[in-house]
Amino acid sequence: MSLRDRGYKPYEGAHTPLAGRWTVVLRHTLRMTAKQAWVLSILIISGFPVLVWAALIFFKAYGFVQSTPDLQGSEGVVDPGQYVFLFLAKWYGVPLQAFLMAMFAGGGAIADDSRNNAFQFYFSRPLSREQYLVGKVLAVVLLVAFVSLVPAVLLAIVRIALSHDGADLTRQLWHLPRALALGTLEALVLGVPVVALSSLSKGRGYAQAAFAGLFLLPWVIGDVFVWMFRSPWPALLSVPAQLESVGAVIFSYHFADGDRPLPWPAAVAVMVVMVVSSIALLRARLATAEVVAG
Repeated sequence: MSLRDRGYKPYEGAHTPLAGRWTVVLRHTLRMTAKQAWVLSILIISGFPVLVWAALIFFKAYGFVQSTPDLQGSEGVVDPGQYVFLFLAKWYGVPLQAFLMAMFAGGGAIADDSRNNAFQFYFSRPLSREQYLVGKVLAVVLLVAFVSLVPAVLLAIVRIALSHDGADLTRQLWHLPRALALGTLEALVLGVPVVALSSLSKGRGYAQAAFAGLFLLPWVIGDVFVWMFRSPWPALLSVPAQLESVGAVIFSYHFADGDRPLPWPAAVAVMVVMVVSSIALLRARLATAEVVAG
Protein backbone atom coordinates (compact mmCIF):
# COMPACT_ATOMS: atom_id res chain seq x y z
CA MET A 1 0.00 0.00 0.00
CA SER A 2 1.55 3.29 -1.09
CA LEU A 3 1.06 6.70 0.45
CA ARG A 4 0.55 9.72 -1.74
CA ASP A 5 2.39 12.77 -0.51
CA ARG A 6 0.35 15.81 -1.44
CA GLY A 7 2.98 18.08 0.05
CA TYR A 8 2.42 21.39 1.84
CA LYS A 9 2.03 24.68 0.08
CA PRO A 10 2.13 27.71 2.35
CA TYR A 11 -0.33 30.58 1.90
CA GLU A 12 1.12 33.13 -0.49
CA GLY A 13 -1.72 35.65 -0.63
CA ALA A 14 -2.05 39.04 1.02
CA HIS A 15 -2.33 39.32 4.80
CA THR A 16 -4.51 41.87 6.56
CA PRO A 17 -2.32 44.32 8.53
CA LEU A 18 -2.51 43.80 12.27
CA ALA A 19 -3.85 47.32 12.91
CA GLY A 20 -6.67 46.88 10.39
CA ARG A 21 -8.02 43.48 11.34
CA TRP A 22 -11.07 45.07 12.89
CA THR A 23 -12.20 45.73 9.30
CA VAL A 24 -12.53 41.96 8.78
CA VAL A 25 -15.04 41.82 11.63
CA LEU A 26 -16.76 44.93 10.30
CA ARG A 27 -17.19 43.56 6.78
CA HIS A 28 -18.35 40.15 7.97
CA THR A 29 -20.88 41.66 10.41
CA LEU A 30 -22.25 44.06 7.79
CA ARG A 31 -22.56 41.29 5.23
CA MET A 32 -24.36 38.91 7.57
CA THR A 33 -26.58 41.54 9.22
CA ALA A 34 -27.71 43.10 5.95
CA LYS A 35 -29.11 39.70 4.91
CA GLN A 36 -31.64 39.69 7.76
CA ALA A 37 -35.18 40.26 6.54
CA TRP A 38 -36.06 42.98 9.05
CA VAL A 39 -32.82 44.88 8.53
CA LEU A 40 -33.22 44.76 4.75
CA SER A 41 -36.85 45.89 5.03
CA ILE A 42 -35.94 48.87 7.22
CA LEU A 43 -33.16 49.86 4.82
CA ILE A 44 -35.64 49.89 1.94
CA ILE A 45 -38.46 51.60 3.83
CA SER A 46 -36.14 54.34 5.13
CA GLY A 47 -35.99 55.82 1.64
CA PHE A 48 -39.69 56.73 1.50
CA PRO A 49 -39.84 59.31 4.34
CA VAL A 50 -36.98 61.20 2.70
CA LEU A 51 -39.12 61.78 -0.39
CA VAL A 52 -42.01 63.11 1.71
CA TRP A 53 -39.81 65.43 3.76
CA ALA A 54 -37.95 66.62 0.65
CA ALA A 55 -41.27 67.56 -0.96
CA LEU A 56 -42.28 69.37 2.23
CA ILE A 57 -39.03 71.34 2.23
CA PHE A 58 -39.52 72.22 -1.44
CA PHE A 59 -43.00 73.70 -0.97
CA LYS A 60 -42.11 75.41 2.31
CA ALA A 61 -39.01 76.93 0.71
CA TYR A 62 -41.15 78.43 -2.05
CA GLY A 63 -43.43 80.07 0.52
CA PHE A 64 -40.46 81.23 2.58
CA VAL A 65 -38.86 82.97 -0.40
CA GLN A 66 -42.14 84.72 -1.31
CA SER A 67 -42.67 86.09 2.20
CA THR A 68 -41.10 89.27 3.58
CA PRO A 69 -39.10 89.42 6.84
CA ASP A 70 -42.02 91.24 8.54
CA LEU A 71 -44.45 88.57 7.40
CA GLN A 72 -42.09 85.85 8.57
CA GLY A 73 -42.07 87.30 12.05
CA SER A 74 -45.79 88.06 12.34
CA GLU A 75 -47.21 84.89 10.82
CA GLY A 76 -44.56 82.46 11.99
CA VAL A 77 -43.18 81.59 8.55
CA VAL A 78 -39.91 79.81 9.29
CA ASP A 79 -36.95 78.69 7.25
CA PRO A 80 -37.70 75.14 6.05
CA GLY A 81 -34.11 74.22 6.86
CA GLN A 82 -35.35 73.50 10.36
CA TYR A 83 -37.11 70.42 8.99
CA VAL A 84 -33.73 68.70 8.90
CA PHE A 85 -33.65 69.05 12.69
CA LEU A 86 -37.27 67.97 13.09
CA PHE A 87 -36.63 64.92 10.90
CA LEU A 88 -33.78 63.81 13.17
CA ALA A 89 -35.36 64.57 16.54
CA LYS A 90 -39.15 64.32 16.44
CA TRP A 91 -41.16 61.10 16.78
CA TYR A 92 -42.70 61.63 13.34
CA GLY A 93 -39.21 61.81 11.82
CA VAL A 94 -36.46 59.23 11.98
CA PRO A 95 -35.97 58.23 15.67
CA LEU A 96 -38.42 55.31 15.51
CA GLN A 97 -36.85 53.92 12.33
CA ALA A 98 -33.37 54.33 13.81
CA PHE A 99 -34.49 52.52 16.96
CA LEU A 100 -35.86 49.60 14.94
CA MET A 101 -32.66 49.38 12.92
CA ALA A 102 -30.53 49.38 16.07
CA MET A 103 -32.73 46.73 17.69
CA PHE A 104 -32.70 44.30 14.78
CA ALA A 105 -29.14 44.94 13.62
CA GLY A 106 -27.53 45.07 17.05
CA GLY A 107 -29.56 42.60 19.08
CA GLY A 108 -27.63 39.64 17.73
CA ALA A 109 -24.28 41.33 17.12
CA ILE A 110 -22.53 39.52 19.95
CA ALA A 111 -25.30 37.22 21.19
CA ASP A 112 -25.14 35.17 17.98
CA ASP A 113 -21.36 34.75 18.29
CA SER A 114 -21.71 33.74 21.93
CA ARG A 115 -24.40 31.17 21.12
CA ASN A 116 -22.40 29.72 18.21
CA ASN A 117 -19.11 29.64 20.17
CA ALA A 118 -17.54 31.94 17.60
CA PHE A 119 -15.24 33.55 20.17
CA GLN A 120 -13.00 30.50 19.79
CA PHE A 121 -12.68 31.30 16.08
CA TYR A 122 -12.01 35.01 16.56
CA PHE A 123 -9.76 35.17 19.59
CA SER A 124 -7.61 32.08 18.99
CA ARG A 125 -6.21 34.01 16.03
CA PRO A 126 -4.21 37.27 16.12
CA LEU A 127 -7.31 39.41 16.65
CA SER A 128 -7.59 41.39 19.86
CA ARG A 129 -10.81 41.84 21.78
CA GLU A 130 -10.60 45.59 21.17
CA GLN A 131 -10.48 45.03 17.41
CA TYR A 132 -13.45 42.69 17.65
CA LEU A 133 -15.33 45.31 19.70
CA VAL A 134 -14.59 48.09 17.20
CA GLY A 135 -15.70 45.97 14.25
CA LYS A 136 -18.97 44.94 15.89
CA VAL A 137 -19.90 48.39 17.20
CA LEU A 138 -19.03 50.19 13.96
CA ALA A 139 -21.12 47.75 11.91
CA VAL A 140 -24.26 48.48 13.93
CA VAL A 141 -23.56 52.23 14.12
CA LEU A 142 -23.10 52.38 10.33
CA LEU A 143 -26.40 50.60 9.73
CA VAL A 144 -28.22 52.99 12.08
CA ALA A 145 -26.46 55.93 10.41
CA PHE A 146 -27.76 54.73 7.05
CA VAL A 147 -31.27 55.30 8.40
CA SER A 148 -30.63 58.51 10.36
CA LEU A 149 -27.55 60.28 9.01
CA VAL A 150 -27.81 59.65 5.26
CA PRO A 151 -31.45 60.84 4.87
CA ALA A 152 -30.74 63.93 7.00
CA VAL A 153 -27.75 64.85 4.84
CA LEU A 154 -29.87 64.42 1.72
CA LEU A 155 -32.52 66.75 3.15
CA ALA A 156 -29.83 69.31 4.00
CA ILE A 157 -28.60 69.13 0.40
CA VAL A 158 -32.17 69.67 -0.85
CA ARG A 159 -32.46 72.81 1.28
CA ILE A 160 -29.07 74.06 0.07
CA ALA A 161 -30.13 73.50 -3.55
CA LEU A 162 -33.22 75.66 -2.97
CA SER A 163 -31.23 78.70 -1.82
CA HIS A 164 -32.47 81.82 -3.58
CA ASP A 165 -29.30 83.95 -3.42
CA GLY A 166 -25.68 83.91 -2.29
CA ALA A 167 -26.41 85.06 1.26
CA ASP A 168 -29.07 82.41 1.68
CA LEU A 169 -26.70 79.78 0.28
CA THR A 170 -24.10 80.71 2.89
CA ARG A 171 -26.66 80.29 5.66
CA GLN A 172 -28.02 77.01 4.34
CA LEU A 173 -24.57 75.42 3.96
CA TRP A 174 -24.42 75.19 7.74
CA HIS A 175 -27.22 72.64 7.68
CA LEU A 176 -24.84 70.06 6.21
CA PRO A 177 -22.38 69.88 9.14
CA ARG A 178 -25.29 70.19 11.56
CA ALA A 179 -27.01 67.18 9.98
CA LEU A 180 -23.73 65.25 10.08
CA ALA A 181 -23.23 66.07 13.76
CA LEU A 182 -26.74 65.21 14.98
CA GLY A 183 -27.12 62.18 12.70
CA THR A 184 -23.82 60.74 13.90
CA LEU A 185 -24.76 61.38 17.51
CA GLU A 186 -28.07 59.60 17.00
CA ALA A 187 -26.35 56.58 15.46
CA LEU A 188 -23.91 56.38 18.38
CA VAL A 189 -26.41 56.67 21.24
CA LEU A 190 -28.61 54.00 19.65
CA GLY A 191 -25.98 51.68 18.19
CA VAL A 192 -23.49 51.34 21.05
CA PRO A 193 -25.91 50.45 23.90
CA VAL A 194 -27.71 47.74 21.92
CA VAL A 195 -24.40 45.99 21.17
CA ALA A 196 -23.57 46.14 24.89
CA LEU A 197 -26.93 44.55 25.73
CA SER A 198 -26.24 41.89 23.09
CA SER A 199 -23.16 40.82 25.05
CA LEU A 200 -25.25 39.94 28.13
CA SER A 201 -27.13 37.02 26.61
CA LYS A 202 -26.83 34.25 24.05
CA GLY A 203 -30.33 34.97 22.76
CA ARG A 204 -30.84 37.93 20.47
CA GLY A 205 -34.50 38.11 21.49
CA TYR A 206 -33.58 38.95 25.09
CA ALA A 207 -31.22 41.72 23.98
CA GLN A 208 -33.83 43.15 21.60
CA ALA A 209 -36.53 43.09 24.30
CA ALA A 210 -34.23 44.78 26.82
CA PHE A 211 -33.26 47.47 24.34
CA ALA A 212 -36.90 48.07 23.38
CA GLY A 213 -37.81 48.51 27.05
CA LEU A 214 -34.90 50.83 27.80
CA PHE A 215 -35.70 52.97 24.75
CA LEU A 216 -39.49 53.05 24.65
CA LEU A 217 -40.42 53.20 28.34
CA PRO A 218 -38.45 56.37 29.21
CA TRP A 219 -39.67 57.94 25.97
CA VAL A 220 -43.39 57.26 26.44
CA ILE A 221 -43.57 57.55 30.23
CA GLY A 222 -41.25 60.55 30.24
CA ASP A 223 -43.46 62.45 27.80
CA VAL A 224 -46.53 61.69 29.91
CA PHE A 225 -44.93 62.96 33.12
CA VAL A 226 -43.49 66.02 31.37
CA TRP A 227 -47.02 66.92 30.33
CA MET A 228 -48.43 66.19 33.80
CA PHE A 229 -45.84 67.98 35.91
CA ARG A 230 -44.85 70.70 33.42
CA SER A 231 -41.19 69.82 33.98
CA PRO A 232 -38.57 68.48 31.53
CA TRP A 233 -36.76 66.27 34.05
CA PRO A 234 -39.00 63.18 33.81
CA ALA A 235 -37.68 62.79 30.24
CA LEU A 236 -34.04 62.80 31.32
CA LEU A 237 -33.51 59.14 30.29
CA SER A 238 -35.45 59.48 27.04
CA VAL A 239 -33.07 59.26 24.07
CA PRO A 240 -35.39 61.24 21.71
CA ALA A 241 -35.69 64.00 24.35
CA GLN A 242 -31.91 64.10 24.67
CA LEU A 243 -31.45 64.30 20.91
CA GLU A 244 -34.09 67.01 20.65
CA SER A 245 -32.38 69.10 23.33
CA VAL A 246 -28.89 68.80 21.88
CA GLY A 247 -30.13 69.10 18.30
CA ALA A 248 -31.89 72.37 19.09
CA VAL A 249 -28.54 73.84 20.13
CA ILE A 250 -26.80 72.49 17.03
CA PHE A 251 -29.49 73.85 14.67
CA SER A 252 -30.21 77.04 16.66
CA TYR A 253 -33.83 75.93 16.89
CA HIS A 254 -36.23 77.90 19.11
CA PHE A 255 -38.87 75.92 20.97
CA ALA A 256 -42.44 77.13 21.37
CA ASP A 257 -43.46 78.65 24.68
CA GLY A 258 -45.33 75.54 25.78
CA ASP A 259 -42.42 73.16 25.10
CA ARG A 260 -40.23 71.97 27.95
CA PRO A 261 -36.97 70.69 26.49
CA LEU A 262 -34.25 69.18 28.63
CA PRO A 263 -31.33 71.44 29.49
CA TRP A 264 -28.75 70.49 26.88
CA PRO A 265 -25.81 70.03 29.34
CA ALA A 266 -27.84 67.40 31.21
CA ALA A 267 -28.76 65.67 27.94
CA VAL A 268 -25.11 65.58 26.84
CA ALA A 269 -24.03 64.22 30.23
CA VAL A 270 -26.54 61.37 30.12
CA MET A 271 -25.58 60.42 26.56
CA VAL A 272 -21.87 60.42 27.41
CA VAL A 273 -22.48 58.24 30.47
CA MET A 274 -24.64 55.87 28.42
CA VAL A 275 -22.10 55.41 25.62
CA VAL A 276 -19.05 55.18 27.90
CA SER A 277 -20.72 52.70 30.27
CA SER A 278 -21.81 50.59 27.27
CA ILE A 279 -18.23 50.42 26.00
CA ALA A 280 -16.99 49.55 29.49
CA LEU A 281 -19.58 46.76 29.74
CA LEU A 282 -18.54 45.43 26.34
CA ARG A 283 -14.87 45.36 27.33
CA ALA A 284 -15.67 43.59 30.59
CA ARG A 285 -17.85 40.98 28.90
CA LEU A 286 -15.33 40.26 26.14
CA ALA A 287 -12.54 39.94 28.72
CA THR A 288 -14.39 36.99 30.26
CA ALA A 289 -14.70 35.13 26.96
CA GLU A 290 -12.90 31.80 27.30
CA VAL A 291 -10.68 30.79 24.42
CA VAL A 292 -8.52 27.68 24.10
CA ALA A 293 -5.67 28.37 21.73
CA GLY A 294 -5.09 25.64 19.18
